[in-house]
Amino acid sequence: DRPQSLECSAVSVKIEGVHFLAFSMDGSLLAACTHESLHLYDVHDLLHGAGAASQPVECRVVEPGEHVAQLRWSSQQLQLLVVTTRGHLFSLHPPSAPGLHSLAKPAPLAGGVHAVDWNPCGSLFVFASETQLRVRRAEEPSLDACALPLPDPEAAVCSISWALPSCLILGVETAAGRQMSSGAVVAPDSEHYLLEVTWQRHEELAPGAGAPLPALLV
Repeated sequence: DRPQSLECSAVSVKIEGVHFLAFSMDGSLLAACTHESLHLYDVHDLLHGAGAASQPVECRVVEPGEHVAQLRWSSQQLQLLVVTTRGHLFSLHPPSAPGLHSLAKPAPLAGGVHAVDWNPCGSLFVFASETQLRVRRAEEPSLDACALPLPDPEAAVCSISWALPSCLILGVETAAGRQMSSGAVVAPDSEHYLLEVTWQRHEELAPGAGAPLPALLV
């Protein structure tokens, strides 16, 4: 049998200096980051409505001299977490009111943040700040539900993936010349990944009793 042909729509939208693109999990919104602001496009309007003339909702979450470092959409609701290069963490809820073309800059949820991610069901998010992993609920994004010490307080977390309800994958950077527990000496700016069980039942928001899995060096 011949595979069915797919209909494709192409729209050219001119935005200067785009360096991040991210679709919401339901495919309804497209986030486009520039060095100055964050643009949120309605995908249906972009492809089937106004096209290139579609007006995005704009939010200036960055200050001069910084830009967006990470974007993470929730899988449960239209909620977007933004981390800037200066370590500010923001939570954005796209407006539902039609005709609104700007979004007030929210207050930062935290500072000194290097990485963030949602849990698989989108009810919790975790971010690395200083020597801790801090977990918060989507409905209370400004309050810590729990805080977990980093496996290695001397390492800087540069990425987080909440892969499974009971498992986080951390990408970390270590200092040059530092010796690992295996005896290997870390080269300058090398990166390794730690796979660790953080808790057994994430609904309880308590560290699990099980021993952490060993570090995986990549």
